[in-house]
Amino acid sequence: RQAAARAGGKLAAGRQRYERDAARREAVTRAFVDAVAGADLDGLMAVLAPDVVFVADGGGVVAAARHPQHGAARVAQVILSLARLRPPDWTFAARELNGEPAFIVRRADGTIDSAWIVHAAGGRVVRIDVLRNPAKLAGLDAGADPDAADGRSAAQRSTTMTSNE
Repeated sequence: RQAAARAGGKLAAGRQRYERDAARREAVTRAFVDAVAGADLDGLMAVLAPDVVFVADGGGVVAAARHPQHGAARVAQVILSLARLRPPDWTFAARELNGEPAFIVRRADGTIDSAWIVHAAGGRVVRIDVLRNPAKLAGLDAGADPDAADGRSAAQRSTTMTSNE
């Protein structure tokens, strides 16, 4: 009942849940990825909404945050801790998942470590869903990216990002 009341309030207020404009979503996601790749706390705080939520799914098979993380300061801390652990030869490949901008993190051997779906609203990241569950990631590694207009695989569009260390 409470969820219905909240939804009704949002509809009445005319607020949208996530950004509809593709160019704005892409710009927010790019700023987020650049801040993460550069371990840039100021850049990350600038792009995270104050009430951002970080949710990870390891499926009980691989390590992932057990509980959602809330708030820009806490989420930034978690993300930068993860970024510092990432070997420098891992890559990020941009793609769209579930209608939202995302990026795939690949290990040096090409296997997928995780998929990060970035939800934006009001020019900021409001939610981050990190999939690490191997069962859910298996379908992402099937060659050509069905979401890509040019038909290239995720590996073909992959760009290596290094930190500013």
